[in-house]
Amino acid sequence: MLSKEILINYFSSGQKEEENFTIGTEHEKFLFDIKTKKPIDFSERGILGIFDILKKNQWIEIKDGDNVVGLKKKTYLLLWNQACRLSFLERHAKTYTKHAKR
Repeated sequence: MLSKEILINYFSSGQKEEENFTIGTEHEKFLFDIKTKKPIDFSERGILGIFDILKKNQWIEIKDGDNVVGLKKKTYLLLWNQACRLSFLERHAKTYTKHAKR
């Protein structure tokens, strides 16, 4: 049976140590096909086509098993999720002051 303690322990187990905390920004975008007004899909005409263009500019694939789920370049991440949302993240600053200077 699920208890409060089990739930707390589950989430606590994924917590980072304080020395591994970082600050970053995140921008989420929903992408739509301009003709159909429907969310783009994970095809060559959709997100994979966008990823192919970015890979020609030194972006590196992020995979979950055999599936490409995003791209990375330096401290930037571009992630795609099943809700048809594209997230652009910048990470790795240890303090707000360092992050604001970027």
